[in-house]
Amino acid sequence: MGFYHRRRTDLGGPNAPNAPESVLPGVVVGVFANDKKSGRIFRAQDFSGLSLEEAVKKAEKECESPY
Repeated sequence: MGFYHRRRTDLGGPNAPNAPESVLPGVVVGVFANDKKSGRIFRAQDFSGLSLEEAVKKAEKECESPY
């Protein structure tokens, strides 16, 4: 299992509910969304398992701006 498995995340240790890589691409989707909307909150886990292109399309379609 090795070192990585024992440390899963800094906050949850080996019992963390999500692996660190599961936040990709959600953690960067706001950088690539180019639909001129601001003020949105993106939850990284909502985009887990998607390609960056799929995540951007989902963000631009489904994430509303409060403005």
